[in-house]
Amino acid sequence: PPFLRPSLLLWVASIGYAVVGYYHLNWTPHVLAEAGVATHLAISSGFFTGTGAILGNLSMGVLSSRTDAVRLTALYFLGAALALAGFGLVAPNAIGMFAMASLISFFTLGGFSGLMIVTSRQYPALVRGTGVGGVVGFGRFGAVIGPVIGGLMIGAGMELWGAYLVFAGFALIPFIALVILAGGNAGKAPVPAAD
Repeated sequence: PPFLRPSLLLWVASIGYAVVGYYHLNWTPHVLAEAGVATHLAISSGFFTGTGAILGNLSMGVLSSRTDAVRLTALYFLGAALALAGFGLVAPNAIGMFAMASLISFFTLGGFSGLMIVTSRQYPALVRGTGVGGVVGFGRFGAVIGPVIGGLMIGAGMELWGAYLVFAGFALIPFIALVILAGGNAGKAPVPAAD
């Protein structure tokens, strides 16, 4: 029982992250090409998004040891939502789109690292592996849903700004879940009563 509330919030956050992260991973080159970016540049977008992801992970590692990891991770997902909205709004400006794609990776992947840090701190050592595995496992639902939703919107001819506002909304799911979690226990592991 002490783990039910944080587990549910972290599962929801993980699904929201994965919807955004896997859409971004799978569809960004295609979206850039469709927006008029030269094909060879669109394919090379992985360099920029990969660099953003590396920097996001490293920054989360450094900052989470100096501040409350729950609130910090929530802020990363808020940053991801803003970057997703920005990506749709700057199109078809290629430089702006590459900059926003890099920021999406920075905040999304940094947020995922933060989610793992937060999760590991929610559970005592005895159940930590199960807790982390549950959060990662539930995220797989989002990993399936994100690319499918993206494909359906692209196939339907949805405007780029509208599609990215939808995914900005998905990035707010982990933000909200983590804000609620921070309000409940500030990211500290609940300790079950001794027998």
